[in-house]
Amino acid sequence: QIWLADADGSRPVALTRLGGNDTRSPRLSPDGRTVAFVANADGRPYVYIAPVSGGTPRRLTADQAEEGVPAWSPDGNWIYFRSMRSGNFEIWRAAPDGTTKQRITHGGASQGLLSHDGATLYFVRNHDGGALMHMPAGGGEAEKLPDGPFVRPESWAVGKDAIWFLDWHEARLMRYELETGRRTTIRQLGHPMFSVGVDIARDGSRIVWSQQDVRTARLAVVHNFR
Repeated sequence: QIWLADADGSRPVALTRLGGNDTRSPRLSPDGRTVAFVANADGRPYVYIAPVSGGTPRRLTADQAEEGVPAWSPDGNWIYFRSMRSGNFEIWRAAPDGTTKQRITHGGASQGLLSHDGATLYFVRNHDGGALMHMPAGGGEAEKLPDGPFVRPESWAVGKDAIWFLDWHEARLMRYELETGRRTTIRQLGHPMFSVGVDIARDGSRIVWSQQDVRTARLAVVHNFR
């Protein structure tokens, strides 16, 4: 389920109580009143929105195509999300009331995030191994970021002048400067990890990510299975 807590981790409150075993990818609206998230309560992942103050979540759209990874525009007028409604994963956007659906990308995309001013859409290109692309937020020509990083969905965030991302192979938090293309290691995380979920405060003062420090596995032997 989706939970909300103070920045220090105190006072956690459950925002959702949906069925199914997969509720993920929460994104707060710019005014902090609404959360968009993904849930498979109906057997397939769809984007839902719910008031932070409490209330019943509702589907963003009524379409039956798989959806995922929502992101708000800075003005709160749009929710961008991944959808299979065209037959391939692309980035679409819809008004928070579910109307005015528009396809934004062509050629495949697995996650999109808006620039600080809302003018640019950054997105992960499916068939380029996680290459980061950029294009006008309302649609248009897409280009690869010069010397841009290759990222996994939900392991990166867009700040005012940089993109922050998790380098899974080297287990480190990185910063990619949008103007110069320079990469800087912000924090060495110590060991290879499994992590999904990165976000940065709008004022750039804090960055938060989820991290699974320990992964275990067991080797089982089955005797006389024939």
